[in-house]
Amino acid sequence: MLRARPIPCLCAFAALAVVLLAAEAPSPPLVTASIPVRPPAAAPAKTNSASEMSRLRQAVPVDILRVIDGDTVEVRAHIWLDQTIVTRVRLKSIDAPELRAGCPLELAKAEAARAKLAAMLGEGPAFLTGLARDKYGGRVLGQLVTASGEDAGARMLAGGHARAYGGGKRAGWC
Repeated sequence: MLRARPIPCLCAFAALAVVLLAAEAPSPPLVTASIPVRPPAAAPAKTNSASEMSRLRQAVPVDILRVIDGDTVEVRAHIWLDQTIVTRVRLKSIDAPELRAGCPLELAKAEAARAKLAAMLGEGPAFLTGLARDKYGGRVLGQLVTASGEDAGARMLAGGHARAYGGGKRAGWC
């Protein structure tokens, strides 16, 4: 039996976007020949348009491989039948303290945030929604929905383990 191989992180968002966009795109007509063959699909153009990004809002089941810190996890996304992608996901709209802390207080908060997120995501299956490009390569932005149907980022905010973040320069924790 063939097993799906994970696609490297740098291609994860593009591959996930292609699969999700292709799921909604109408199929091109089959080419008539002795063996019907679909013409090769053109690579989607890079875009940040609202209409293109809205197609990526579907829930994708994920396995949590590890919790990196209070706002970043590594997941195996199940994008289609036996197709998976391993990538890092930064939780949208929150900022948690960094493990590479500037002071002992920030380090203690960062360890507590990571432990809380790990406990929350260990409750069962999770789903990735609201995908967007991250400003750094190798990861995507998204919302993780827990087994209980709650937004993991919102729970981190409510528990005081993170603060709201809308982009730009982040405030220090020290």
